Amino acid sequence: KKNNSEKAINNFKVQLGVFKNKNNADKQLSIVNKHKTLQFEEVEIKLLKTKNKNNLFYSIETNAITKINAINLCDFFKNKKINCIIKIRK
Repeated sequence: KKNNSEKAINNFKVQLGVFKNKNNADKQLSIVNKHKTLQFEEVEIKLLKTKNKNNLFYSIETNAITKINAINLCDFFKNKKINCIIKIRK
């Protein structure tokens, strides 16, 4: 039986951009996928479409991952000059 400190909790997502224009989002997703390495092969990065009032947004986010993976992934992309934020899943 594992205690809480040993258990990996996949409650974090890394957001790598939000766009109003789908073409810009597709370009950024392509750039992000080119930089992604085998070190992060279990991390899925996908394009999500969300509607906020009358506006449509396209965001690039990972699947739910552990906090340490989120920090490492964000640091990795920041070194590649790609901005990111870490979000806690609700």
